[in-house]
Amino acid sequence: MNPVNPDDVSTWPARLLEVVQAIAVQVPPGTFGSDVTVPINDSQFVRLMDERPLLAYHATRLLPHELEDIRSRGLHSLSLQHVERRLEDAVGADVFSASEADRLRRNGVHLRHAPGERDGRVCAVVGLSSFSEDVNGIRPLLSTWGGEAIYWGASEVDRPKLSAVGTPSIVVVSLSLERARFFAFPQLIQVFVAHLARLEGHRGEIHYLSDVPRHAIQEIWQPGDSEYDRFSSLPHR
Repeated sequence: MNPVNPDDVSTWPARLLEVVQAIAVQVPPGTFGSDVTVPINDSQFVRLMDERPLLAYHATRLLPHELEDIRSRGLHSLSLQHVERRLEDAVGADVFSASEADRLRRNGVHLRHAPGERDGRVCAVVGLSSFSEDVNGIRPLLSTWGGEAIYWGASEVDRPKLSAVGTPSIVVVSLSLERARFFAFPQLIQVFVAHLARLEGHRGEIHYLSDVPRHAIQEIWQPGDSEYDRFSSLPHR
């Protein structure tokens, strides 16, 4: 089933388009996307999707074996076990020594800090303008290996290597929202209204409280791919 793309009105179900149009015509000019007043919540929005998935983008930095793992097994939600497996696999690929991996594990958010709201979920952005209007929020995810769970607490000794290994990658996913647990900011309907009304801030973030299966992986963009290279402000190495 083709995903609904917030940046492409032609992919929107008729009922969703009708509701978005009715809201958009009432929005005062100059309103920021997340400030749009909407009469429906995310649960009601999902019903307007007609059981179709939502197109979203997961920004990360991948080693070669991780690229293949995502293609064959999908995206894993954050957990201590997932972090430890990534480090073990990186040691097996001769990317890190055992002592480097142990130091990264001990300094990671699960052992040194509280994992907080990130645990048990996959985070993604909604709307391509995330890669042109919110570059400062995206750049660390693409320029530093390991995700926030690993690099957030990394020592100054390890940071240069985390920035040197791996390749910036945007994993394009189609997220099934029907019967799924998730939350988004701003509300998803606000992102769609902002796009149709051509407002600043037509982008958002979704936290998907589950793994993303391999059949939901649409594409993986990396430097050298035209889809990635159109965003000149993103890291290219």
